[in-house]
Amino acid sequence: MKILKKEGEVKIGVEENRIYFCTADFSFFSQLIDAKFPNYQGVIPQEYKITITVSREDLIAAIRRISLLAEEQTRLVKLSIEGNNLTVSATSAQLGSAYERLSVKREGEERMEIGFNAVYLLEALRAIKEEEVQINFVDRESAGVFHPKSSRNYIHVLMPVKLRGE
Repeated sequence: MKILKKEGEVKIGVEENRIYFCTADFSFFSQLIDAKFPNYQGVIPQEYKITITVSREDLIAAIRRISLLAEEQTRLVKLSIEGNNLTVSATSAQLGSAYERLSVKREGEERMEIGFNAVYLLEALRAIKEEEVQINFVDRESAGVFHPKSSRNYIHVLMPVKLRGE
């Protein structure tokens, strides 16, 4: 609408499964895809064994630092939750290893280790604009669910990377 308001006269065409908008300088075409959308809700866990709440900025900073030592192919960072601590770690055969520990609020099971691709993990965290993020886990093989602490209007579902030795 913002683009079309600036353009003056707009020609609109509608067909069975397509629509287009044309101006002197701009054309926009859209087509309705006749396909069944996958059942995304089937991927989102409904019950969790562990939930943590952590500062989004602190977690982003830790992942950015630690991921510098992650293997280039997998970009794997490991999140280890024990008590009220979250340890972010990465290991590279060529570069060594690093870890950083953050304080979290935790509910549920005492201990959990899960791996994620650092790039995807950072994307999920950057999309959340609130100061604190809540992360829900079922186990190390199920999707992690990320959302702002005070709202579930936005959720990010992220599949884990299998950890070595499993």
